[in-house]
Amino acid sequence: MSEDNRTKWEIESLHKKTDKHEERLDEHDKRLTSFQSFKDSTVEKLITIFNSIEEMKEDSQWIRKTFTTTILGAIATVIASLLVWLITS
Repeated sequence: MSEDNRTKWEIESLHKKTDKHEERLDEHDKRLTSFQSFKDSTVEKLITIFNSIEEMKEDSQWIRKTFTTTILGAIATVIASLLVWLITS
């Protein structure tokens, strides 16, 4: 009888250990799922940031071209005005 009780106790102990391991595995699975979700959202945010940077680069180039054209136009106007003034003087 004693061996039978011991065997039952060992079986119950093994079941408890198995249940604990299953719980730990479930917890790890939940953690992994949350990390995966975090990673996915972080990747989406980074893609959005990189796209915004690309748009800013394009805007910056457009502004630089506009500024350069304006400066060159102003210089041409000053030179033309100076020539007209010199000729009329």
